Amino acid sequence: MAIRLYWCYILCIHFYMRFPMRIIRFLALILVLGIITGCVTDSTATDTQAQTEEQKDQLLAQQIVDRARTTVETLTHREDIKGARESLAQAKGVMIFPQLVKGAFLLGGEGGTGIVLVRQADGSWGYPAFYNMIGGSFGLQLGIESTEAMFLIMTQKGLDSILKNQMKLGADASVALGPLGIGLGAGKTAPDLAADIYVYSKTSGLFGGGALKGAAIDQRKDLNQAYYMSDATAQQILLNGQYSNSYADDLRASLSLVPVLNNKAVPITPVHQY
Repeated sequence: MAIRLYWCYILCIHFYMRFPMRIIRFLALILVLGIITGCVTDSTATDTQAQTEEQKDQLLAQQIVDRARTTVETLTHREDIKGARESLAQAKGVMIFPQLVKGAFLLGGEGGTGIVLVRQADGSWGYPAFYNMIGGSFGLQLGIESTEAMFLIMTQKGLDSILKNQMKLGADASVALGPLGIGLGAGKTAPDLAADIYVYSKTSGLFGGGALKGAAIDQRKDLNQAYYMSDATAQQILLNGQYSNSYADDLRASLSLVPVLNNKAVPITPVHQY
């Protein structure tokens, strides 16, 4: 905006000095004032548009956080996937995707935006960072599937992989159906008890086959920056604790509630602070 005003000012002086007659000078001044007004209006419109885009990102980010809380409460209270509560108590981190959509014929794919939280040294949960999942599983798949999913990060390797600029499930970290769960691809393979990441999910619609292995996970820089109103990175949010947003406290509280199995409290295991 400052640059535009500067050039408008130079143009005004040019017109004023170029025309010697008073009337022409007056008309030229009116013309240039109109140009200046246009410059200011255009700049203001640009600033307003930028603010609107940022507000949209902030709204989207908060919607994801709120829906993630619902996903956590849904998956940890279902009787048929009690293992999610026990695994969550031991997890080093958690990825929550309120909606993963798979719609495919011949070429399948998973996609959605979610959040990652890391357990702190005192056992509490830190603030969320936003991530995208873009996947592709090849196979003859019909129909559209929408899934709520919670990925429990059980090992240091799994956590380190998530914190990379981009990671692939199954390649950088092993992923398996959570013990005692009904998650993605339930009944097709036995749970891998040594997996880095356990998956629990609530599926709806026709499941046409395929798995999440090969899905790429990468941070959503735009949502991270909008939610924390700064140039926040996933590493700064998750590991350094540099940023916070009180609107995520309800989600953190839901995760921090001590899980219960068979009316017995499951102890929460703190993890190493980075």
